[in-house]
Formats: sequence, C-alpha cells, structure tokens
Amino acid sequence: MRTRKSPNGFTIVELLIAATITVGIVVLLGSMFGSLGKTTSRANQRIDTFRDARAALQTMSRDLANLVHVQPPIAGGSAQIAYFAIDTDLGGTDVRQIDGLISLKNQPSGSPSRIGSDVCAVRYYCTWANNAYSLHRYFRDSSQTFQTLQKNLSATGSLNYTNLGSLYGGTGSDDVLAAYVWNLQVVAYDQNGNIIQQTSDVFGQPTTRAPYVCDPSGTSTNALPSAIEITFDAISTEAARTLLSATSGRGDAYNVWHITDNANPNSTDKLLFQRLIQPNMYHFRTRIDLH
Repeated sequence: MRTRKSPNGFTIVELLIAATITVGIVVLLGSMFGSLGKTTSRANQRIDTFRDARAALQTMSRDLANLVHVQPPIAGGSAQIAYFAIDTDLGGTDVRQIDGLISLKNQPSGSPSRIGSDVCAVRYYCTWANNAYSLHRYFRDSSQTFQTLQKNLSATGSLNYTNLGSLYGGTGSDDVLAAYVWNLQVVAYDQNGNIIQQTSDVFGQPTTRAPYVCDPSGTSTNALPSAIEITFDAISTEAARTLLSATSGRGDAYNVWHITDNANPNSTDKLLFQRLIQPNMYHFRTRIDLH
C-alpha cells in the first residue's frame, strides 16, 4: 500500500525571516509617510508665511501709493503737518516704522456724510511682545484725523504744526498684519535712484537708519522721496514655536532675532540663530513709488 507524502511547508526560520522583512517594510513605509507628513506641514507653514507677508507688502503699497503730498507754505508761513516719516521704532529694538497721511474714503459707522476730509493716518511698525515680533498697521480714520488737525487750528484759522505724536498716536485700531515678522527696514531714494543718506552715525559715516520726516515747515530740508524700498524678515509659525520654546523665560530673547546686528553675540544666541532662525528665515522686499 502506497502512502501519500505531505506537502512541503515553511520552516520556522523561513517564517521568522518573512515576518522580519514584513515588519521592516511596514516600518519603512511608516517612516516615509511620517516624513512626508512633516514635509507637507512645513510646506504649508511656508505657504502661510509667504501669504501673510505678501499681503502685508500689498497693503503697504496700496496705502502709500495714495500718500498725501503737502505743499510747503508761502514765504513767512507757519509749519503745517508731518505728512510722511521714516522713524525709529516704538520699542527701541532697532527696527523702523513708517508714518504717512493717505487719501482714503473711510468713515466710521454713524459719522456725518461730510466730515471735512478724506485724509487718514497710517503707521506700520514691528513690535516685540511675548518673546516674538509681529508687524502691525495702525490706522486712524478720516474723522479722527480731521479732528486731530482741527485741534491745531490757531485763532486766526491757520494750521499750527501737527507732529508725529499727534497724528500717529492715541486712539485707533491696531491690526496685526503678519506674525513673526521683524527687521523692518525702509530706505528712501531720490529721483535719480540714489539712496538718500539721512544723517551720520556715531562714527561719522552716512546712514539711512536715522529718522526722516517730511513736513512743509520753513526750516525743513527733507523733500518727499521719489521711492522707498521696504524690507523685512519672517519665519514660519512652526519655526517660531520651536524658537519660543528654546528662549522661554528670557527677557532679552530679541538678541537672538537680531543676531546679524550684533557684532559680538554670545555663543548661545549665535547657535540658536543658526539652528532655529537662519534655515527658516525668508526675506521680503518691495519698492513703492511716491511721486
């Protein structure tokens, strides 16, 4: 009587090898999908950064393209108004701010149909809060701006000088245009395309970083620039969160953000900048014609 041979099966060793290979493939695929997810997240963060920064540049360009040009008074007349300025920043952390009067039909709800002006005051600046920078737009509507100018009318009806603090301070809305934006810089150009050197620094060298105010006073020598170039830096939300965690509790964390302005940074600040900011930093630039 013949017996049937049982079919050959897998040995335990073969099963273990197959299982190991399967686990390896699963781990590899998981790692690939995880890496893909992180890459997608970083790409989305970059997209958000570009979107907010570009929107901020577009808002600046739109506003300053409608800049009001105030003519100098006649000989012997009094100063009138500071209508454009590139000034030092509000917080003393080495960034600029831009002030300007712009022509814009804007009235708060409930205002009379005629309020005497369509001139609004606007200011752009970076501020330091909660260990991070952000770009802001201060806006004073036409009603508030007109009321400010009215306060400077003399008894004879002439307009006394209205300074930066009166026009671009006090009440008003203050919107955040973009988070994690810093190093706002503004360079002015004359009609020949040359940089307007505003003054000299402590070493006697020409600089563009000093305040530059355009007003029609009898002593003012600052003409309105033909164009200005606005630049600033930005990092993504993800990179900023990592940086905030690394600098938590520090009162001088802005030194890390401004490492390029510091000739002798300490090793910790320099390392943080090189590891967390520099690889994730984006530089934005726009040029606006004012004439």
